Amino acid sequence: MTCSETGCDAEVHASELCRNHYVKVWRSKQPECSIEGCQKQATGARGWCKGHYNCWRTTGSPIKDIQIRLASVCTRTKSCKKEVSIPFVWCPTHVKRANETYIPPNYAQAHKFVKSLRGFAYEHQCVENCGRQAEHWAYDHLDPEEVEGIEGPWSKDPSHYDPMCRKCHNQRDTLISLRVVTKALAEVPIEHRSAAYGVIENHLFLRSVK
Repeated sequence: MTCSETGCDAEVHASELCRNHYVKVWRSKQPECSIEGCQKQATGARGWCKGHYNCWRTTGSPIKDIQIRLASVCTRTKSCKKEVSIPFVWCPTHVKRANETYIPPNYAQAHKFVKSLRGFAYEHQCVENCGRQAEHWAYDHLDPEEVEGIEGPWSKDPSHYDPMCRKCHNQRDTLISLRVVTKALAEVPIEHRSAAYGVIENHLFLRSVK
C-alpha cells in the first residue's frame, strides 16, 4: 500500500501516509514554542521548538544567555502580590502553608516540590560560583532528617537543595560517595581492602566522567 499523497509512491507508515508526509502533518498540528517571542512550532519536547530544546540539552537553559530569576512577587497564585521569601519564589505565607500540608513521599516528588517552590534550576547560576548556569537541584546532604532511598539520600525539606551545574553536581556526589565508602572500608578486613579499593576507584571514575 502506498502513501495517499498525490505523486508519492512510498510505503504507508501511518494514517495512510508515508513516514515523511506523516511527520509533516504531525508537525503542522503542533503548537508554537512556549518560549516568549519564538514563533516556531514545538516538537512536543517540553513544549519548545527544536532549537530551544537542543539549547536546553547542551546548556541547561532553553535561552542562550544566563537568565537569573529575580522574581520579587509571589508566583503561587495570580492574585497574590506579596513579596517572595528568598530563596523561594512564593511568599512566606504560601511557603509555610505548603510545608505544613505537604510532605514529599519519595525522591522524585521531593524534586518536583523544590521546583514548585523555587522555580527551575536553570533560572539560577550554579551555587559553586563556577560561572556556569545551574541545571539540577542538588541535595546538600546536610539535613539531619535525610531519607535513604533507592536513588540515594534525599531530603523532604526544599531548603536543603542547591542549584548546581552538571559538573559541580557530579563532583559533589563523588565527594559524598568517597566519604561514605571510606567509612565503609573501615569495616572491611585488611586482607580484602586492596580488592575493595579497586572496585571503589572504578566506581568513582565512572561517576566523574558522566
